[in-house]
Amino acid sequence: MIDPECPAPNLEDDHARKPLIFDLAPDGLIVVDPETARFLDFNEAAHRQLGYTREEFAGLDIHAIEASENLEETRARIAQVRREGRATFETLHRTRQGELRNVRVTALWGGAPGREAYLCVWRDITEDRRIRADVERKNRELETLLRISHVLARTLDMRSVLQMVVNSATELLELDSGAIYLARGEALYLGATTPPLPAAFPDAFRRAAVADHPRIGEALRTGRPVLVPDTRAAELSEAERTIIEARCLRTLLYVPLHIDVRAVGVLIMGTTGRSRAFTPAEIDLFLTMANQAAMTIENAQLFEGARREIAERERAEAARLEMQDQLVQAQRFEAIGTLASGIAHDFNNILGIIQARAGLLEGKADDPEAVRAHTQAIRTVADRAAGVVRQLLALGRQTPVRKEATSLPDLVGETIHLLRETFPASVALAADLDPDLPLLAVDPGQIHQVLLNISLNARDAMPGGGRLSFRGRVVPGEGLQGRVPDRPEARYLRLDIQDTGMGMDARTLEQIFDPFFTTKGHGKGTGLGLAVARGILRSHGGVLEAASEPGRGSTFTLHLPVTEAAPPPAPAAVETPSGGGGERILLIEDEPLLLEAMAELLAAKGYQVLAAPDGERGLDLLGPGVSLVVCDYGLPGISGEEVFLRMGEKGGRPPFLLCTGFLDPGKAEALRARGMAGILAKPWRTAEFLAAVRRLLSGG
Repeated sequence: MIDPECPAPNLEDDHARKPLIFDLAPDGLIVVDPETARFLDFNEAAHRQLGYTREEFAGLDIHAIEASENLEETRARIAQVRREGRATFETLHRTRQGELRNVRVTALWGGAPGREAYLCVWRDITEDRRIRADVERKNRELETLLRISHVLARTLDMRSVLQMVVNSATELLELDSGAIYLARGEALYLGATTPPLPAAFPDAFRRAAVADHPRIGEALRTGRPVLVPDTRAAELSEAERTIIEARCLRTLLYVPLHIDVRAVGVLIMGTTGRSRAFTPAEIDLFLTMANQAAMTIENAQLFEGARREIAERERAEAARLEMQDQLVQAQRFEAIGTLASGIAHDFNNILGIIQARAGLLEGKADDPEAVRAHTQAIRTVADRAAGVVRQLLALGRQTPVRKEATSLPDLVGETIHLLRETFPASVALAADLDPDLPLLAVDPGQIHQVLLNISLNARDAMPGGGRLSFRGRVVPGEGLQGRVPDRPEARYLRLDIQDTGMGMDARTLEQIFDPFFTTKGHGKGTGLGLAVARGILRSHGGVLEAASEPGRGSTFTLHLPVTEAAPPPAPAAVETPSGGGGERILLIEDEPLLLEAMAELLAAKGYQVLAAPDGERGLDLLGPGVSLVVCDYGLPGISGEEVFLRMGEKGGRPPFLLCTGFLDPGKAEALRARGMAGILAKPWRTAEFLAAVRRLLSGG
């Protein structure tokens, strides 16, 4: 090429060097008459590059080879070079055979006065353009494939990725139509399409049978692309013709989607209104995109399979937990039923004491000391009745494990007390536990149930009477590796529950912790007690084991981890509350005798009382002068909780004290979070009740 920065040449001075410049230069050089545009001279490269002989080329002008400019544009170009001295531009030259070649031209103005000439030097850049276009195309293809791969790695939305594949394929190769059909057995389902299908298009576009689409069937069967160069000359099935005519498709290429050797679908590319050939490189690109689409389908199938498996496992686990809860509850009720006679005996004794003391009070009105003794006895047996109720609640409630600092000697003592009321006198009960044993972080209700389950089995194993003993001590955690569910703690509290019953053989011993296994007769047991007991121990990080021999009784051993459990708070001393100052209290209680007694207690302390037998009446009585609401939880109609919430909706709700025999801890926490001032557990002592009232009225 001539350096565009060099001075314009003097053609006459360079005439002697013509063979070197013209005939040996690799670029085409021509000297043009600016007036006629005919060639004054040219080199070998000029006529050879354009396919002319020397003689043929000599008779041409610049318009014969210029393909991108018309006559006027060429004249304007020559005039520009005459003014400016030089110009560099790209244009198209036409060969003798009519082929168009890309060239980069440097045009110079030179020559002596009166003999000026237009000198053109060009270099054929057709191959450079082709290589650059190929590189750009490859870059676009790679960018597209990478973009699809990135999306594929980030999403499991199969349809969005398939749509991206179809859109990218049509855009890259400037095609008019594309689609992906998924194959499921002998059925086809539309996975993605461009342009989108109008809603009015028939369902044949969205669902079809492989048998109705021979080209799709061939691609799926052979695993190779299938080309229909011109649909006008092809033999088509009715289903194929319906789609082709609706889309005006001319050329179609079907590329199979394979996962390993399994055909899962087909990628279809097409043109409308024109035929088109596909190069091997383009078909390779389609195969790569088809592989990406197949990967999308595989990932979606794997994800869907995993999702179904996880969902099934979750359903199975939920069902297992529900069944376990039901079994635990059933076993609890079985234990309650077993203890029913003892509980009835205990309550009959309590009621008998109350009746007797009340009768004695009627005749001792003038003896203050006798009255005080009788009322104290009534309070004592009322506390005893409350303890029995708490034990029943611990057995029957369905609440999650709530661990708290618990004394095992206290739990064993409560259990023995209940058993004494239930077991026949022929069964002796004994305990050997150090009162200074460390506290355990356990759910006392559940551990109490474990002790009852084991004790009831022991009773049944001693029909003629015997001895049931409880012995507890602290032991090191060494040796429990593999027996407890987690890594052993440093110390464990070991409790041995031993009976002198008939014992068990080795085969029975192996099965006693299996659910529904029982040695009792039909209708005398569910076989759940020991299975539930072992599950409770495991949920506390402990273990329940058994040892027995026929005729030598049985020993059940509990190991519970000793952790740093904060001691339970000491019960606060209940001081005699001060009297009221005429504050108005709204009292809501559905038990008439209790409502009357509470009203008298409050009135005796100087309070004004508004009494309501149910929640609706309580809401009616609520007014601006009420300083405190005392309400029972289990009211007929609307509950105490509903009364609390509805008073809050009205606005200006006074402090609210809720009285309840049992309230789930989670529910109690939620009510406090919504403004519940206090919750008082039934049965309460008089001093506790009056102290709670005074505290809330004082803003505590």
